[in-house]
Amino acid sequence: MPEAIQKTYDPELIAPPTKEEKAEAHATHQQILALISEAREQERVLDTNYVKLGVKVNSMQAKKYWIILGYASWTDYFDFLQNKFGAGRTQLYQYLGIAKTLLPAVPEQKLIEMGVSKASELKRAVQTTGQQPSAEIVDLATNPKVGVHQFRAKLHQEQHIIDTEEPGKWFDFKGCYLTDDERKEIFGAFDYARRVDPPIPTSWPEHKQFKEVLLRLAREFTGAWAETVERFEM
Repeated sequence: MPEAIQKTYDPELIAPPTKEEKAEAHATHQQILALISEAREQERVLDTNYVKLGVKVNSMQAKKYWIILGYASWTDYFDFLQNKFGAGRTQLYQYLGIAKTLLPAVPEQKLIEMGVSKASELKRAVQTTGQQPSAEIVDLATNPKVGVHQFRAKLHQEQHIIDTEEPGKWFDFKGCYLTDDERKEIFGAFDYARRVDPPIPTSWPEHKQFKEVLLRLAREFTGAWAETVERFEM
């Protein structure tokens, strides 16, 4: 979640950086900027570059190298990267989330090799089931001859995820900033939507539960206000 990656720091708990750490911080920073530039300049960038970008950004956060670069908080540095990334800047959350979810259980080089499409499927499965992937599944993900659909089917079979053939196309909702009160209000509404009769089964996959929550909220609002709005706009 965005809140988990936007952390400030306590200067008293951080030792002064060594010469090597300073050099690595600046080198990692330049690598991130180069990858962002490449992603923006090319119409079709290899999936591996996006995963590599997420890995590097994760490293920058984990090692707190943004402090060495003079940023007051991780949020400030991440905002800088988002602005550099441009129109698709919310995708940085996705790429960073892949690295944070799958490393170190999945070796870094194998994670990069599998590319963002398969890595996203793997991340989603881990978040849904709480199970780490087997070495066989990781090797399958790095096999360029195995397509995303074939990989997803094998992944769902291994981790016993139902609804592998659920209709529709996957839709990723764009993120947004929320205050603590706004987050509480929204997730409170989600909780009511889950619990209202008939309650949403907790045995369903996480993505299916979330879809049902959104549909219940949408149907409730449409049923209550659609006629009023349409009559007013006539």
